[in-house]
Amino acid sequence: MLEIDTTNSPSDYQKDFQKIYSKNKFYLRKKYSLFIDNISHKFSNNIDWWVSSVAERNLNSSLYHNICLYFSLKEFLKKKKVDKIIVNNFELLQKIKKFYKKKIILKKSTNYSYFIKTIIKHLIIFFYIKIFKKRIKIKKKISLVDKFITSTKLNHDRYYNNYFDKKDYIYVPTFVNLSNLNIVKCINKMSEQKYLLTYSYLSFADFLFSIKYYFRIKKLKFGRCYFKNVEFSSFVVSELNNLKNINAIYLGIQNYLFAKKLKQNNVKIEKIINWFENSNVDKGWNMGFQKFYSKSKILGYQGYFIEKEWLYLDPSNSEYKYKVIPKEIVCIGSNLVKSRKEHCKNLKIVNGLNLRFKNMEKIKKTRKNKNSILVTLNIDIESSRRIIQSILKTEYCKSGKSIYIKEHPLLKIQKLNIFPLPKNIKLYEGNYLDIVKKFKVIITSGSSSSIMQAIFLNCYVIFPFNNYFDKFNFKELKIPNSKYKVCKTTKELDKYINYYLKKKVSKHEVNQTKIIMRKNLNNKIINNLSNL
Repeated sequence: MLEIDTTNSPSDYQKDFQKIYSKNKFYLRKKYSLFIDNISHKFSNNIDWWVSSVAERNLNSSLYHNICLYFSLKEFLKKKKVDKIIVNNFELLQKIKKFYKKKIILKKSTNYSYFIKTIIKHLIIFFYIKIFKKRIKIKKKISLVDKFITSTKLNHDRYYNNYFDKKDYIYVPTFVNLSNLNIVKCINKMSEQKYLLTYSYLSFADFLFSIKYYFRIKKLKFGRCYFKNVEFSSFVVSELNNLKNINAIYLGIQNYLFAKKLKQNNVKIEKIINWFENSNVDKGWNMGFQKFYSKSKILGYQGYFIEKEWLYLDPSNSEYKYKVIPKEIVCIGSNLVKSRKEHCKNLKIVNGLNLRFKNMEKIKKTRKNKNSILVTLNIDIESSRRIIQSILKTEYCKSGKSIYIKEHPLLKIQKLNIFPLPKNIKLYEGNYLDIVKKFKVIITSGSSSSIMQAIFLNCYVIFPFNNYFDKFNFKELKIPNSKYKVCKTTKELDKYINYYLKKKVSKHEVNQTKIIMRKNLNNKIINNLSNL
């Protein structure tokens, strides 16, 4: 009996179905971007739309996932007989009923507890700031830069590398993955001259406006929404009712209101810098400042590389047209400028100042663990789980040879739910660059900063499964084929682990890496951006 349980993680899908799903996730992405753009025209001035999880254009959203499932199931059922399909989305069930007449089971759950906890968390921080933090009076023209706070160590800046600490800028913090207690600790450490808190400007009415988003969004009228000649408006409505991303949505609305309040308080702003990932948090920020500070210099800084699986990193035509992105986007290497324009050719993008990786060429390599491999995980739970599952199947792992894992700073391995791990798999803690320079072979997925740093340190990179994105990312970045391998099977993964461990890094490869590094990392201060 063949059963397709779509409620499982895609990494646990039946192998043939998983291949079809992965292929569709990659090849449907451009059509999906246009699909969201077409809907966006109807709500061009609506902040609720732009901060929604639909307008974010996230390939890991439930909406795109269910669209891919629809086309993947349709394709798979033409090749194989399936006795039962399990889904967790009512709209998907209704769609597949039209071409599948056998047993379909619906497993549906709504996490209202997260919704309530998120509201309570925002309420606590809002009233704490109102009671214990006085709003400073701003008399001169200022410049703002948003900053993500991920720990109570305020001097640890993994985004701008502390570049703005000694500059005449004021930080606007966003707290990420921190408990209320740690957020309070951070707030107490923040000097009034260097940090401006969003809630210090918002009224309780503003706060309630952000919380009421969930009720307002239900009133939006979509009409019919077609994707590849299939009507998917019910899928769009279902995604809007999804509470999974509600915290980021609230932050996006509050960022928009923050810009409005600054204007109402006659705060004059010269420059506004956004760590620009084009998430719903960023859309609220940029829509607000573009509307209320249209004459100010509004920059979006992208201090990272190409990651095509995160579709929203590359702005779309509608986002450009309706001014929910910065006026100018700053990349850190010449290879990235063209790639960022994939969905919108009119973007103003410049090759600018590299803040995070400026000392890469000075790092001395020490291959103390040259006969071992390092597994680097990323922030995506699904991808990280698949990486470890792939490693566990290899003969290399089963033989008991040492394998080291470096967690992503914002994702602990416990969240992957794959314990217990074999004793030969060990966590490696500490500064990433101090760790990666000791290894020769890295196993991972994506094109995150950590992966690119490994390439620049002349490591070989192995992708343990084919998600179509990894190879595409590296082609965009002009990474030589000799530096990496995308594996399709466990046998192939074993083969290339042993191959790269034995392979010597030639002088030609070292020189080639330096050339690629310079095209992907601008280490010189560009004149028109040196005054960031």
